[in-house]
Amino acid sequence: MAQILLIEDLAPVRVVTRRLLESAGHAVVATATASEGLAQLRARAFDLAITDLLLPDRPAGAIVTELRRERPALPILAMSGGGHLRGDWSEKALKAGASAILRKPFDRNALLTAINPLLVLTPSEASG
Repeated sequence: MAQILLIEDLAPVRVVTRRLLESAGHAVVATATASEGLAQLRARAFDLAITDLLLPDRPAGAIVTELRRERPALPILAMSGGGHLRGDWSEKALKAGASAILRKPFDRNALLTAINPLLVLTPSEASG
């Protein structure tokens, strides 16, 4: 079981993603803003961070840079529908420090396929 930080401002996406992760046996702390997510990250160890790129309290993609600065070894899955991001958002997210990307909408298989390789990158001791 992995400890996962989920940062997603849209409640329906946050709830469904949390349920999908929990049904796969993971423990999830879900937040609606970058500020809440960073506070949780500073308070406990996580094996993985999953974050939307478009959050109400940060410029597009800035959360990836901030997560990477706080926990350099923490795997980060960046997700977005990409609708409001200019250019190639996936390339920008990877350059900012995301370990992988996931385009919304996604299903359970796509989510688990995206996170499974990330969970073997770093033991939880390295993210704490």
